[in-house]
Amino acid sequence: MNKQRKTYILLVAVIIIWSIVGFQFLGYVDSENELPEEIPYEKFVPKEAKEKELYTVSTHERDPFLDKYSRPKKVIRRKEVVPKEPIIFPSILFKGIIKNGDKKLFIIEVDGVQQVFKINKVINEVQVISGTSKKIEIKYKGEIQTFYR
Repeated sequence: MNKQRKTYILLVAVIIIWSIVGFQFLGYVDSENELPEEIPYEKFVPKEAKEKELYTVSTHERDPFLDKYSRPKKVIRRKEVVPKEPIIFPSILFKGIIKNGDKKLFIIEVDGVQQVFKINKVINEVQVISGTSKKIEIKYKGEIQTFYR
């Protein structure tokens, strides 16, 4: 077959295919102009509405990926932090120390009154915990503070 003959055959095939597509398109467009059949409204009966089912979503305890049951998370309750009132020490002055061998006596002025303390002796909630000739540690209402000479 020569080249010209193949071209004519293909041209005829293309024209036939496009004509089929065109007739189908025109047939579809023309069908919109047709009137539908009349519906007798006297025979129309609406369907009764069914009551809808209510669904609730529940939590699943099983983890599908780990195949384990998860425990509910614990609620951490934090205690309210009550700020402590600052403890105000009485006016304390370290006056000196009296040594007698291994025994130590400390002369301390508390609120203007001089008193002699031994270690761990409590007077008016003031207690001497430890001390040297240059400094002493005093405990007052649970708080410890260091005083110097």
